[in-house]
Amino acid sequence: NSFNVNSRSELKLEIPQYENCEVYVEFTGLKKKAYSVYKLQELDLGKESLNDRYDTAKYRMNHLGYQPYGNFEMFVSSGSLRKRVVNAEGEAQGITNRDSYLVNIGYFKKMNGKITVEFPTRGKYTYDELKIYIVSQNNFNVQAQKLSENRFTMTGQSANTIAGTVDAKQNGFLYLSLLKHPGWKAYIDGQFAESYKTDLCFTGVPISSGKHKIELVYRPIGFNVSLIMFGAGCIILCIMRIIDWRKLRNEKGLNRHRTV
Repeated sequence: NSFNVNSRSELKLEIPQYENCEVYVEFTGLKKKAYSVYKLQELDLGKESLNDRYDTAKYRMNHLGYQPYGNFEMFVSSGSLRKRVVNAEGEAQGITNRDSYLVNIGYFKKMNGKITVEFPTRGKYTYDELKIYIVSQNNFNVQAQKLSENRFTMTGQSANTIAGTVDAKQNGFLYLSLLKHPGWKAYIDGQFAESYKTDLCFTGVPISSGKHKIELVYRPIGFNVSLIMFGAGCIILCIMRIIDWRKLRNEKGLNRHRTV
């Protein structure tokens, strides 16, 4: 369950030729350990260059900004369908705290039975498990109809609120294609409901069977603290204005007394 990528490498998989299906490839625990500068020098210039101080110094000067992060990319393809996966460890953006990947290659009327996984990023890779899922689409319309009977129907929307209804046939999770963020709060029939991260980064809310009114309200993180600070600032400003007004009134009274 480990392999080295010294140059662009491919992993070729063969499976039976299924029809009318979607194909998924899943890596569990996939991680990359980056090569050191010395290892990269050996690959680029040859092992003999490690004994040459000039070559070593020149190579290290050209790689002063190199950081041995675990970031990588891979491509999963079959036939004309090709998907790209990115791990952004050490980068300024992207989801970095994961090591499992489920890649939906796509729909095949009849697949050719060949799957290729490409690794263009050099390094030492390890993984716990590799699985391929073949999802039949023969009953897709029936399953989609069942799911649509429990769908969330939006009844209203504003800048920071989404309202709707749902008629659940049984207890379960209401899946919302809404990014899980602590600023979003869910209310079911007017009561606060705990929400959870679902499908990596979306929102799921536990819901009981029956008809319910759902309200999703967004409040920026620290919104209540900001209100308190704003209120405190207004009070302090009023107090300072009152103090200034009293000082000014006293000074005017003193000036009138001196004039008399």
